[in-house]
Amino acid sequence: LAAASFRLDAMRKAAKLAARVDDTLEGDFQAVESAIKTIRREMEGDNFLAERYENAPMSVADRLSYAAGTHNEAVALPTGTAKSALADAKADLGAALPKVRAILERDLPALDKKLDAIGAPWSPGRWSFEK
Repeated sequence: LAAASFRLDAMRKAAKLAARVDDTLEGDFQAVESAIKTIRREMEGDNFLAERYENAPMSVADRLSYAAGTHNEAVALPTGTAKSALADAKADLGAALPKVRAILERDLPALDKKLDAIGAPWSPGRWSFEK
């Protein structure tokens, strides 16, 4: 997701330098950026709430950290809570994976085509041998 965010920022800069203007591009950039932020919040947690000592839902990273941390040096079998945290993380990750694939396989390539259509300069991830 970090690479997708970097690529999206580079695309936005390239669009500003394009030969022609497409008024719909900024809305498309914002939609993809919002989707990336939502997925990152699910995966990594909500820092905004955590910094203010508010209750925030457990992220996938929190669940995995808990499941692994409870048995850091243990010789016993995992507890039911650790197994539950791992199962919840697996379910959350399974739900997020199609969203990530949609961004990487549908949304970013669609933006690539729009940028090519308006004559935007090169940006990371847009060059291929087929051109």
